[in-house]
Amino acid sequence: MSHSLKVICVGTPSELLQSRQFVLQSAGYDTTCVAVSEALTLLLTGVFDFMIISVTVIEGDRLALRRAAGEAMRIVQLATFTDPGELLALLRRP
Repeated sequence: MSHSLKVICVGTPSELLQSRQFVLQSAGYDTTCVAVSEALTLLLTGVFDFMIISVTVIEGDRLALRRAAGEAMRIVQLATFTDPGELLALLRRP
């Protein structure tokens, strides 16, 4: 990958986020995985290419995350548990 996409993953529990971060970083993505409150702060101060919102995030928080991300960021809302291969495929889609 010539340009490492900056990905922010949002959700709980922390074990799931750590696992997701490991998978994405192993594939070459610059990845930050955090809970909703920290994500909202990071979205205001950082630049990310892609956001993955876990199925564990409630609807009100999803809306707040989408507003904070703006329209230019690619966003995937996971609806179920997503295995590592599926997760990587989502990032590769145009």
